[in-house]
Amino acid sequence: MKEKFYVYIPKQMGHYLYYLKVLEAYGISFEVVETNELGIVQYLRLIYKNRHRKHILLSAESILKKKPWILFLLNLFRCDYNQILYYVTHFERSRGTSVIFRQYFKFCSGKSRIKSFVITPEVSSKITNDYGLVVTTDPITEVSVEEMKSFPYQGINYLLLIGSHDKRKGTYDFLKRLKETDLEIIVAGKVYDERLKEIDTSTFGFKVRVIDQFLEEDLMFNLIQKAKCIVVPYINWDGSSGILGQSLLFDKVIMGTDNGTIGRILKEYEKSILIDQTDEEISITDSEINELEQVSSNAKQLLNKYYNPEIFIKDITS
Repeated sequence: MKEKFYVYIPKQMGHYLYYLKVLEAYGISFEVVETNELGIVQYLRLIYKNRHRKHILLSAESILKKKPWILFLLNLFRCDYNQILYYVTHFERSRGTSVIFRQYFKFCSGKSRIKSFVITPEVSSKITNDYGLVVTTDPITEVSVEEMKSFPYQGINYLLLIGSHDKRKGTYDFLKRLKETDLEIIVAGKVYDERLKEIDTSTFGFKVRVIDQFLEEDLMFNLIQKAKCIVVPYINWDGSSGILGQSLLFDKVIMGTDNGTIGRILKEYEKSILIDQTDEEISITDSEINELEQVSSNAKQLLNKYYNPEIFIKDITS
């Protein structure tokens, strides 16, 4: 009988849902626990009943901030658990929640039954050593894309900004700085930045289409596959990017920030265009993209280095 894991996530949507599909693809037996849905008494019963099973926390920072009693109960009943961090900003700040994060992971580093992973290559050895963090990959698996019979953007040359769109993603700021392009812009995915909801044809000097909805996989992958260029303009973001990995999977030209994890990966990618965060004006043309499309790609090597699902599965189920 396969070992069964209990996987804790804030909600079954977006990137969390993708991680669950990776676990399924590798035949991992698990039950999902949505941390936003249960109260402390329900957790007490759940964790006590399954204290001898292995637990996986797919968003340790979210749990620590919103439902810390989950961690208290896991430790009260001496459960074995692996936890995933998406970024290490909390360790680099000097006040507020960073103190709690430091103390918690300091506590975890001394326990053999607890393993802590972070999904980003931009972590100093001092942080990993001091807090017992192990760098793992942001898993991307091969996908089979079926041609949509009624793809609504057929025949359009477009730049694509895809995913959820809040202020930290930098979508609106990118559009504001974009001064020259002969391509249309498609902003696809759930929009949380109110400025994007107010865009009309007169806002910028180019056409912008906003698809404000949660994207089904067939539409998401068709949008990526048919785009001229994928843009990941995140501002001051030290975490990973699943969209960057998906874009590498399709061997696309990628335009993105020159800092953090995204900048590090794009500086290694042969088909990238880096956005200098100090530039007030950005330009991108179809001819520039056409030239990069002819370049020999190293996308497979980068996928294996930063997005290898086998490394992720081995780490979090060990």
